[in-house]
Amino acid sequence: MEGVNVCACTSHMTLGINILDDLQNEGYIDAIRDKIKDDQTFPTSYYGSALEKQDAGTAHISVYSENGDAVFGAKYSGKYTGILYNDIMDDFSTPGLTNSFGFEPTEANFIRPGKRALSSMCPIIVVDKNNNVRLILGASGGSKIISAVSQVAIKTLFLGMDIKEAIDSRRIHHQLYPNNLEIESGFSKLV
Repeated sequence: MEGVNVCACTSHMTLGINILDDLQNEGYIDAIRDKIKDDQTFPTSYYGSALEKQDAGTAHISVYSENGDAVFGAKYSGKYTGILYNDIMDDFSTPGLTNSFGFEPTEANFIRPGKRALSSMCPIIVVDKNNNVRLILGASGGSKIISAVSQVAIKTLFLGMDIKEAIDSRRIHHQLYPNNLEIESGFSKLV
């Protein structure tokens, strides 16, 4: 994974700031960290956000360090960063309401005390027999997350694609219910 740096399509960034430079600037990071409180959240304006105001849904981050450590969010907030890992309520079903993807609610996923929502979030870390990280991956995309992550993992681990090639490649999606198959344009008709 050495040398891999896939962070977005920087040629199409519309923000007036260079996000990648800010994320590597200790002063910027310290200023943001100082605004994070363990017991309170604030509007995005409090943090000085220059990002889009509209929430597009799931966010995901996986981190791979120079020394080979790999992490993704898993239930807790960072003691020093304050970042909430896997903080989600929207995956629960609400009786009588379809979700933002148009799917009907399911009783098995209704909110109950102490219950975890059925979720399509599926970050993965794949290690070899010596526990060296081979792949760290996750995605956004609602109900398409599982198919996207599995197809990118298969293309990377078994079909020899590099990570960028696998991420950029066409995918198919079937979620069983509803019974629809989605195929990205450009796939061979033989598929």
